[in-house]
Amino acid sequence: MPFTIAAFVTRKPEISPADFEAAYESTHIPALKEAVGDAYPQTVARYYVRRAKSDPQGLTPLSFTGSEETFGYDLVSHLTFADEPAALEFQKKYAEAKESLAANVAGFAQLENFRVIAFKDAITN
Repeated sequence: MPFTIAAFVTRKPEISPADFEAAYESTHIPALKEAVGDAYPQTVARYYVRRAKSDPQGLTPLSFTGSEETFGYDLVSHLTFADEPAALEFQKKYAEAKESLAANVAGFAQLENFRVIAFKDAITN
């Protein structure tokens, strides 16, 4: 049964959303693949926050609740594994490389805001 976790990542305020995305894709993803090797998830879907076109600086999240203050993340990444043991193997290899991976993203992400959570199977209609 598939096992899914989600990571929530916040960019540093001095980094633009476009530069954050470019750095995450060109730096972190390759480093993560190298660090965990064959424990890399089956899929890693990355959802970068869409920005309001009305903001000339491109910083305001496009929010349907009327308040961009309620969501403090720039990226939600869904990592899907074949099963829970596969996710645990990833977690083990990630922990072994945690310091180097943290150093890798420290230049463009706020590590203190980084969150990871596991999800039950999706319910879809």
